[in-house]
Amino acid sequence: MNIGIVCNNVGPSQLAYYLIKTGNEFVKTGDDDLVVFFYELMPECIKPNFALMNLSEAYDYNGVLVATDINSASRILEYPGTQEKFFYLWDLDWIKLPQKQYENLLQVYKNPRLPLIVRSKRHFELVKNLWQEPVGIVEDCNIGQLKQVIENSKNVEA
Repeated sequence: MNIGIVCNNVGPSQLAYYLIKTGNEFVKTGDDDLVVFFYELMPECIKPNFALMNLSEAYDYNGVLVATDINSASRILEYPGTQEKFFYLWDLDWIKLPQKQYENLLQVYKNPRLPLIVRSKRHFELVKNLWQEPVGIVEDCNIGQLKQVIENSKNVEA
């Protein structure tokens, strides 16, 4: 499976650390491919064994695209190359926004073309009650778990 993860950057952060750590394990077998797309250039917090590319390269990416924040989620919705898109809620972004614009948030969090994936059971219940039921739980940005959730969501749709 080809998976593209969209994040702010791969610099020192908890998300970047787990993404690179589990991503390196994910690509070890050579059966799957991972690309991390970023929109802010920073030195990597640990060495990745997979491709890192600027977000502009994701525009016509032909694998599964997974956003990790509200900004990247709203962007990938418009990208024509990828039909399979997901929003991994690493954080509860809407809580931190200074001006909560419900209509704008609604277009992303309740979008049927962007299934939600959360990082804990607690987030699952919260997101289910506020927006829509997530398709799965992926702890600590585990790319292997992410692949399973994506595959399981395909089986449910079929």
